[in-house]
Amino acid sequence: MRPGTCASTPPDWAHRSVNTGPEKLIFVWVGNTPSGQDYGEILSKGMRKRVIEAGGVAKVVPNPDYPA
Repeated sequence: MRPGTCASTPPDWAHRSVNTGPEKLIFVWVGNTPSGQDYGEILSKGMRKRVIEAGGVAKVVPNPDYPA
């Protein structure tokens, strides 16, 4: 995302914001609750994908701890 970006998350999609740059990430999130997510499941399993740094580049990789 870049400054001024507006994004929409479809219903029932788990999501997160990850800052991959050196600048502070400042954003406003507006949601219509309930979200439809089981946050307990996300807390215990994590997300299906992880964001990691590899060679100075952010990459999205499978979460090896997420059950198949």
